[in-house]
Amino acid sequence: MWAPDMNARERRLSERMPEVTGFPPRACSAASGGSTTPASEKPFHYSYLKEFRVEQCKAFLQHKCNQHRPFTCFNWHFMNQRRRRPVKRRDGTFNYSPDVYCTLYDENTGVCPNSDDCPYLHRTAGDTERRYHLRYYKTSTCVYETDVRGYCVKNGPHCAFAHGPHDLRSPVYDIRELAGVEDEVGSMVSSLEREKGVLVDDLRWQESSFVLTYYKTEPCKRPPRLCRQGYACPFYHNNKDRRRSPRHFKYRSTPCPNVKLNDEWGDPSHCEQGDGCCYCHTRTEQQFHPEVTPSFLSSSLVFPRFTSSAPLPALVGCQHFVPCDPRRATLTSPYINTADQWPD
Repeated sequence: MWAPDMNARERRLSERMPEVTGFPPRACSAASGGSTTPASEKPFHYSYLKEFRVEQCKAFLQHKCNQHRPFTCFNWHFMNQRRRRPVKRRDGTFNYSPDVYCTLYDENTGVCPNSDDCPYLHRTAGDTERRYHLRYYKTSTCVYETDVRGYCVKNGPHCAFAHGPHDLRSPVYDIRELAGVEDEVGSMVSSLEREKGVLVDDLRWQESSFVLTYYKTEPCKRPPRLCRQGYACPFYHNNKDRRRSPRHFKYRSTPCPNVKLNDEWGDPSHCEQGDGCCYCHTRTEQQFHPEVTPSFLSSSLVFPRFTSSAPLPALVGCQHFVPCDPRRATLTSPYINTADQWPD
């Protein structure tokens, strides 16, 4: 695969964005009591973290912006495209959560009654507050390639995912998240050690009918972030990972219009009908719907035994299905809509 010249790409993009690399790393600390980003950030990453869609486009106000349609401008044109600059304050906390969305934010007008002081994510156009947050920006690799200009063929010049190891950055964590992980690890070390090396065979995962009925229908018993199976775990870890059992619930393979907006799966709680809805609420429900799944759950498939120490569940034996992080779905799976690229 052709590798883009990132230095040339950065030069090209710098011509289209405000010059911010001259700012000291702690430029915003006086006003906010914290920093936009550590001094170790690359100038190209720092520019996006600090300035992307933070200011309104002056050329647009004069009806002269040539990046309005399609909208590829570095700055925002309408209020619902405006992004607040993420800041890690001196006490180690973020000025707004990278994971919890505000319920008062108006996605059409871009207005929140709590204004910029709101401690929650605003669901801006393109979900920019989450994608370009210190916690997530460029922390995972994009599944799409780049064109001859070095731009992502799917997400364009402003792709929030890394294109190559040189484009990756380390996530910045809220001190509360770090403390929570440490507490969980400390409380679970002994039990994980006891579990290590213990083989738990469950031959039922070799049966396609069992997989169709029970895959992702029960919650994982391990604490969050401590499940060694990760996204390959046959049990669900959150609402977006959950799947209603087709044995108990009747629903179509069509996505629920209240949950899947455009190409992105939202929270199933957005549907007022709940589990009684006749449409799919998660990507998992659609992938493993009886109308879709039988095409690869054939008698020729081999489902290896599921063990507590195995890195993947039984479904890894299927040559067509690759258990993966839905934010990094690959083209090797015809049952994953690769247009969906974000996280839960």
